[in-house]
Amino acid sequence: MAGCRPPPLGTTADSGHASLDIAGFYCAKKYVSEKDFLDLWAPALVTLGRSAAPFLAYRDAQRPKPVWPYYRRLTAKAEHHLRGAD
Repeated sequence: MAGCRPPPLGTTADSGHASLDIAGFYCAKKYVSEKDFLDLWAPALVTLGRSAAPFLAYRDAQRPKPVWPYYRRLTAKAEHHLRGAD
């Protein structure tokens, strides 16, 4: 496709983290079962959390408050979930 450009660096990562932040919000508000969500997504969340740490640090440096708080909470819970700490 002539004239098509890839999205700006970080756009896809921003969208992915924003989507998971919404999922974390839904779990926090009990719109979605957190246990069911973590049963399905905990391994991916833990892997993403570790891989994306430098990206999150970069985004945090650009803002006065940490970005995607519900995603971070959900990722921390995913680590506990995988250890069987629930």
